[in-house]
Parts: sequence; structure tokens; C-alpha cells
Amino acid sequence: MNSTVGPPGRPLVPYITAWSSENMAQPLVITKDAGIGYADETPYDRDRDGVLWIREPSSPGRGKPQFGRVHPMRQRRAMRRLLCQVCGHPTDRNEQGVLWLLGRYRRRRPHDLPSARLRALRRTGRTRLPLAATAACAGPGPVL
Repeated sequence: MNSTVGPPGRPLVPYITAWSSENMAQPLVITKDAGIGYADETPYDRDRDGVLWIREPSSPGRGKPQFGRVHPMRQRRAMRRLLCQVCGHPTDRNEQGVLWLLGRYRRRRPHDLPSARLRALRRTGRTRLPLAATAACAGPGPVL
């Protein structure tokens, strides 16, 4: 499911937004050999690095958007596959790389260069900055 646009007058709902239909009681967390885990853990509960993620059903578009909550599975998928967090499509690329929503670059902080951020994302799966697929998604729109 990609981003959702409601009837006229309703806002765009970004791909990573959680919906009211996606709430569930959290499973029992237990001590395991290498830390913690769910008592009834499945392969989908951890990412490829073995990090345990919160469980949440996926039913985008059902119920009301919860703009203050990010859906963990869609967020993880967007970051791992370099998808736009707004529309859910693959990010635009050109000869300079991937389109990012970036603040002002500060020369004193070379780790803030877009190329350094992309390398860090590929290496660790973590970034502080969202991806945008197209100039339309990166342009004026919802505050994310």
C-alpha cells in the first residue's frame, strides 16, 4: 500500500504513518540466550541484524491515520529498500545519487554529507533523515 489520499479536503497520509486499525496488545517479552525476545517469536519479529522490533499489524488505509505514530514495519521497509516515506515508491536517483530531504549542510560536519549518510544507511540501516521519492514528495506538503 502506498500513500493514501482521502476525499477532497483530507490530507495525504504518508506511507509510514500508522493507522488506528493497526493497534494490538504486545506479546510477552522474555529473557533469551542472547538477550530478550517474544515468547512466541517469529522470523518477522527481527530485522536482518537480529534487532527485535515491536509487533504491529499492517492495515494501511483502514481506520484513521495516526500522524504522531510511525508504523514500524513500513518504516523499516522504507529505510532498507530506500523507499520514499511519503509515497512508498523507490526513491529517485540520478548521477549524484538518491534524493534526500536534507537540512543545511554544515562544512564543519563532513559526516553530514549526503554521500556519507547514504553509506551509513547502507552499512547500518539507520539514519536520522527521511527519504523522498520525487521532487513532488520532497516539496511543500505535510510536516513529517
